[in-house]
Amino acid sequence: MKSVSVDAASEPRAGVAAWWMVGVLLTFYVLSYCDRIIVTLMTEDLKADLHLSDVQLSLILGPAFAVCYAVAGFPLGWAADRFPRRLVVWTGTTVWSFATMACGLVSSFYSLFFLRAAVGIGEASLSPAAYSLIADRFPRRMLTRALSVFTMGPKVGSTVAYAVGGAAVALGASLGAMHLPAVGELRPWQFVFLLVGGPGVILALLAFSFQEPPRRRAVTETGDSARAEFTAFVLQRRTMLILMIVGFSLLAMTSNAMMAWAPAYMTRRFGWTAPQYTPFMATASALAALTLPIKGSIVDWLYGRGMSDAHLRFYTWTLGFAIPFAVLAISVSSPVVSLVCFGVVDVVALTYVLYFSALIQLLVPNQMRGRMTGLFLFVITMAGQGLGPPVVAVFTDYVFKDHAKVGWSMAIVSVFAMTTALILFRFVLKIIRPLLEAERTT
Repeated sequence: MKSVSVDAASEPRAGVAAWWMVGVLLTFYVLSYCDRIIVTLMTEDLKADLHLSDVQLSLILGPAFAVCYAVAGFPLGWAADRFPRRLVVWTGTTVWSFATMACGLVSSFYSLFFLRAAVGIGEASLSPAAYSLIADRFPRRMLTRALSVFTMGPKVGSTVAYAVGGAAVALGASLGAMHLPAVGELRPWQFVFLLVGGPGVILALLAFSFQEPPRRRAVTETGDSARAEFTAFVLQRRTMLILMIVGFSLLAMTSNAMMAWAPAYMTRRFGWTAPQYTPFMATASALAALTLPIKGSIVDWLYGRGMSDAHLRFYTWTLGFAIPFAVLAISVSSPVVSLVCFGVVDVVALTYVLYFSALIQLLVPNQMRGRMTGLFLFVITMAGQGLGPPVVAVFTDYVFKDHAKVGWSMAIVSVFAMTTALILFRFVLKIIRPLLEAERTT
């Protein structure tokens, strides 16, 4: 059975209510990244208190979260295509916030692994629903700007995690071990998990502060016809989708490898502690966030002037510029210069979510966007967070056999991944340009 939910020619207005919705979704994205990366600031404490090896630690930093986030992405994308998206977002936010708080009560590798998996499942609900909501609430000429504001979430979240997390780590260290009723002794790192996870439980209710927009240009399929339609689309566009997924997965590997191991690198190479390096990392993340609306506006301007493939072409320009800085970051002898180079890579090249999310909204029919986003996130997360941190650990433990050389492991992974992604995207441009030109006329 087919039903058209909204006139295909209709274009919504981007008023205050639309931007409020984006602001709420951005808040959730910020919370998700705070909960996702706060663990990277406590790697040495976790390693000591829970008696973890680097490989075990990499499993907590990567696969524990990534596998469940990836696997849950497709069914939750399906849920976003079929059910009220506000409800999907609220449920996921509540789940990951409670799971983050519970991480502060663990006493073993296995319990922490399980709870990080629960964080991954909860967070997998946000992106498919949010992208779909934004695409239905904004006209195409403003889509990249709206998405750029939402995709500030990872960088703003990183900023908050590094700034607030660094302060929380310092506060926890100054307070020492605490005793809570029904909990017992609480180590400083456990206090940080409780502090960071708590706000999300209340703020999740903001999902009901905006109206659910009607689905635009959507043809709803049910049962076998829906699966057949999605499968046919994937097979028809398989070359484009494979190249895009592989390219963005390689960039996710770079992003997650740097996010997971840059703090440990600063400690092992330069002897810096979290209160010393987190202000630099917070600044880089803030700059990355602040430049996203600028990038989105540039892309929309290029798109409006006839560059149909501006969403990907512009990104290839920035990616090529950033690659040398990934090498410089671990080659210099100054910790400040090293952090600046890491920051350049972060600001210029690792904001890939904006570009693949915009491309999905432009290239994929409405009734498939949630599932396609889930499919992309499945592969990108499995490869990015599932492989990025562990591959660096394997190079460090088994190739260099020297924990002090974790920086060279990061460089090998990041330079190879970024260069390969750039090559793949140049091929993709030849495929997507006629498709995007056709999309402009519909």
